[in-house]
Amino acid sequence: MQEKFLDLSGLQFYDGKIKAEMDKKDAVVLGESKKYSDTLSVNYEPAGTAQSKVDALEKGQVTTNKNDIAELKRNKADKATTLSGYGITDAFTRDETHSEITTAIANAGHLKRAIVDELPNPEDSDEHTIYMVTSNKPGYENSYDEYMVVNGKLEKIGSSTVDLTDYATKPEVEKAKQEAKEYADSLAENYATSEQGAKADSAVQKSDVVTGTTNGTISVQGTEVAVKGLGSAAYADTTAFDAAGTAQTKVDELAEGQVKTNTENIEALRIKVDEIPQMVEISREEIEAMFQSST
Repeated sequence: MQEKFLDLSGLQFYDGKIKAEMDKKDAVVLGESKKYSDTLSVNYEPAGTAQSKVDALEKGQVTTNKNDIAELKRNKADKATTLSGYGITDAFTRDETHSEITTAIANAGHLKRAIVDELPNPEDSDEHTIYMVTSNKPGYENSYDEYMVVNGKLEKIGSSTVDLTDYATKPEVEKAKQEAKEYADSLAENYATSEQGAKADSAVQKSDVVTGTTNGTISVQGTEVAVKGLGSAAYADTTAFDAAGTAQTKVDELAEGQVKTNTENIEALRIKVDEIPQMVEISREEIEAMFQSST
């Protein structure tokens, strides 16, 4: 069985033939395209036509509009400077607004205080005033009782007296501090002396025991101590070893898997190589025949 192939020389010959064929077809297409484009000239105007129309519009309607706008500006009414000038008769001016606000504030009630020797009659009292009368309570001569008109009567509403009943005096605070010190001193026997504290500090602490730098040791306060009975396997991570039988299992899986597949593929390829046909070069005459049959 023979199969034909095309070498570089034959490919170059084929390339020349097909380019020549394309040049012929391109010449026909370009000629037809020119004829079509010549028929499109009726869809366009000469250069400058659009600008001429714009200039005509600028000198015509645009100029007329500008003149009309200028005339409207010349004939507009003068700017008014007062509300009445705009025809507004139901609004306050700035001065009138200020006057109204001042009057409203003056007429509003304001709460105030008044110190009196005795309370006035309710009908003569001001409902916006707090009347302050000296307290008659023993020991509170410098404080005041406060009264206001409530529902037509003078009612006591409070007092300026400050109640310090729940607050400690300075002597009481000093006494509490002394009692606290005495109590703290009585607890001293429950704690170690400075010498005892030093001994405790020198004892072995949890942080003093760490892993040694040499396999099979621990470090106690910087001194390495050997641990009896450890074999060399104890020094390595468990991930450094496979379980017994793991290697053989993997070998068996490989033999029945990829190795077997590769063996079968190699045999199949050997058969296909034997079936590869003999290759024969395509001749110039055969290439020429291809173009003759297409014309």
